[in-house]
Amino acid sequence: MTYLFNAVAFPESSRLTGIWNNRDAAPSTDDEIATGHFIALPEDQHLDVEADFLTAHIPYWVASLGGAFADGQPWLFVLQKAPADASRRLVGAADPAWVLRDSLYRALRFNDGAQLRQEFVWSHADLLDVYEWVGVDPDAVAGWSVAELLRGLLTECCHADLVDVVDASPSGCAFPDVEHDCAGDAFTDVFARWGAGEMTPSWDSEVASESEEPERAEDAAAYLQACSRAELEAIAREFGIRRRKKSTGKKRSRRKLVSLILTADGYDR
Repeated sequence: MTYLFNAVAFPESSRLTGIWNNRDAAPSTDDEIATGHFIALPEDQHLDVEADFLTAHIPYWVASLGGAFADGQPWLFVLQKAPADASRRLVGAADPAWVLRDSLYRALRFNDGAQLRQEFVWSHADLLDVYEWVGVDPDAVAGWSVAELLRGLLTECCHADLVDVVDASPSGCAFPDVEHDCAGDAFTDVFARWGAGEMTPSWDSEVASESEEPERAEDAAAYLQACSRAELEAIAREFGIRRRKKSTGKKRSRRKLVSLILTADGYDR
């Protein structure tokens, strides 16, 4: 489970089928604001077509992900960012997210059947807090732009370990030990491998292979995902699991801790 999959109110059995990354998003500024909007599309619409159409009308678009609910109805989650003072400069609005919200509303006028279900607003500091919750040292990404922080959260949705993505980012290659057509950008590397079907959940397969009670395993995973970082580390200590990587001394991600706890000998699923 990832930060976005925890935060967004996805109905049960929703599926992720597409990720779109705007590498041409405007360069970062010193102070930016970001939004995420969860949209349910009409059931008879094609996700890829609507995602391309809507984001083409959103000037502040950074990236998006989309999929389908259990009944096949498509959904889209759109990420935007803009200078924090853009709303005030353009229309005198006190709410810094106004310009991004208005951008989305204007685009949705071209799709009467689309329903906005959820909105998130983040500052740069808010996103650093999210990274710390995931298990990344916020100092390691303090120099990242808002757009980079948003793309990092999307790599989690591709089953990548965000701690590993952060570590690999300076080199521009997310998979130095894997033969692949490197994009020269760690985020794009992850998105490309996910699109090719080469990324798999880090703990799902382990649980499926080792647990004879899959429903109880899912319950255990849900319980662990709801734990705070401190609670996860306390549980890990009980099973003698290292909270930091032996080779680098860096914290393990929340996902890795959950994976190691679920597969620990003696853990009661």
